[in-house]
Amino acid sequence: MGICDEVFGVHDDVRHIVVVDGDGRVVDICSRAKREWSRDLIRETAGVIARVVMGIFDGVKNVSGDVENIIVTFEKMKLLIVKTKSGNILLISVRRKIPQIDIERVIEVARNL
Repeated sequence: MGICDEVFGVHDDVRHIVVVDGDGRVVDICSRAKREWSRDLIRETAGVIARVVMGIFDGVKNVSGDVENIIVTFEKMKLLIVKTKSGNILLISVRRKIPQIDIERVIEVARNL
């Protein structure tokens, strides 16, 4: 089972998954949403987001430990940014209404990939 299948399997409110490698390159884009983001936009922005996040992870690690995840709340969705055990960064969009307990499950599955 692939990364996207594992994360999509946690909850129906998971809509998009972007997999970014340790160098900031987008290696996979998965969606099951009615409205999809432009793949060019994803490739342009996801790598930058991942590099910024990786910088945050590294910058605060010696003071406060590893960053476990970042959650950004938008008007219509939430964006979960999670570093996996294998070193990838996952950008996971979920519907805003998803219960907190399910967000925690999505993050836990993603972290263990």
